[in-house]
Parts: sequence; structure tokens; C-alpha cells
Amino acid sequence: LKAAQWHAAVNRSYERLLRASQCGLVLQFGGVVGTLSVFGERAFEVTDAFAAELGLPAADAPWHSHRDRLVELGSALAILAGSLGKIATDVSLLMQSEVGELREVSEPGRGASSALPHKQNPVGCLVALTGARRTPGMLASLLGCMRHEHERALGSWQAEWPVYPDLCRSVAAAVVAIDDTISRMTVDGVRMRSNLEASKGLIYSEALTYALLPSMGKKEARILVETLVSEVGNGHLDLQSAVQNSDAPADGPTKDGLSRAMSLDVLIGNCSRLVERLCGGACASSNEE
Repeated sequence: LKAAQWHAAVNRSYERLLRASQCGLVLQFGGVVGTLSVFGERAFEVTDAFAAELGLPAADAPWHSHRDRLVELGSALAILAGSLGKIATDVSLLMQSEVGELREVSEPGRGASSALPHKQNPVGCLVALTGARRTPGMLASLLGCMRHEHERALGSWQAEWPVYPDLCRSVAAAVVAIDDTISRMTVDGVRMRSNLEASKGLIYSEALTYALLPSMGKKEARILVETLVSEVGNGHLDLQSAVQNSDAPADGPTKDGLSRAMSLDVLIGNCSRLVERLCGGACASSNEE
């Protein structure tokens, strides 16, 4: 489900970039102040011919000092960088030694630490996070340069123009880095299960509360579950054992029924259906973990 959310976010950025490109990558051709006066009656004929030669759509009118199209395209690029940064953040956290649920396939020298021989740095995540942290400032520069004076501004487009190549390079590097990272990534399902079990069943506190709601009401169920949780925190019990040692509500589910409510099958919930909704059969897996 986490990977499907990554996929969906990147796919939305892809569609967003297509729309922004169709709007923003259009011919700007207008003469000194945008009246096409030197071409007389042939102005639109010349414009269309020039656009065809460059392979660009012809805008309805010259737009030199109106930068909304280009800033929209810059925004779409910055949003993509942010989504890639989100993926990089998740992956790098899951690669931490204390978590260890993801690993990059190691190669000699790749991600090696200069001081710690055992350490493998998530270099792809590093590149993507660098781009994600730089692009907001670039986008702010583009937004700040939109206030062009009349039809021929002084300094605004000159200030914004160097930003676009840097923005494109940062986003492109992040795309390549995340693609490379994901292709080299392996999932440790055993470690995932171990991390879940390390909570001593506390991850099931919500499921337990909802199992008690019909017989106890929300307030009473929450008080009981909080009491059981405190017993787990103060001793060596897990939540399952705390439930078995407690007094079950007389008119509520049995202890066995409560135990069945505290299972991974219940906790996984609608993961498979959500994956299907996010990206269809291509991302669905029979292994829901």
C-alpha cells in the first residue's frame, strides 16, 4: 500500500506535467511590445509558420510579460520533486538500522561510508532529498519574478531564466535517483513482522477498542483499553495476554473473540482493495505484507 501511494503520487505528477507542458510550452513571438506591428496583415501567418518550424503551439497572443504559464510548469516540476522527496524520506527511514525493512542492493563503493565500513548510505535518497529541498526556493524565485512592468519588464525575466535549467536538472536527477533506488530495493518481510511484534500487540489497541464499542460504548471501551495498554507498558505482558487476564464484559465479545479482533488480517484491512484503486492490477500483490 505504501508503494502504491508512491506510484499514485508520481502518476499524478506525470499527468500534471503533461497539462502544464501543453499550456506552458507555447511560442512567444510579439515584437517590442506584443502588437506584431512590423508584420502587418501577415502577422498571424508569420506566427503560425514560426511556431510550426519550432514545433510549438502558437499562443492566442504574445505573452512576454505574463509568466503564469511558465510558473505553472515550474510548480508542476517542484511538486514532482516534493513527491520524490517523500519517497526518499520513507525509503531512507525504512533503511535505518533500527528499522531495517528495506535494503538497497549493495555494490562495491556504492553508498560506502568513509568512516564506518559496515555502513551503507542511501545515496539515491540523498540525491532526491537534495532536489526536494532546493526546489521550493527555486519556485519562490519564479513566483517572485511574476510582477513584470507593463509589456517589457526590467530584470524579472533575466532573474528567472537561470532558475529553469537548475530546476530541471534537480528534478531530473531526483527522478533518476529514485528510479535507481527502487529498482535496487529489497523488502525484508521477516523484519517487518518482527517490528510489528516488538510493539507487544499495542498496534491492535484501535481494533480492540472497536470490538468493545457495541457492548460498552466509546468512553468505557477507551478507558478499558487504556488500562490494558498501561499494563503492557508496565510489565512483561503483551496486549493479547492482558486481554486474557482481564475481566471480559458480561454482555460483550468473549476473550477469544477479542483476540481474533487483534490479528494482522484485521489490521491490514482493505490494503489490497486500496492498492487496486490506486494503481490497478499492475501493483497488486497476493502477498499483502
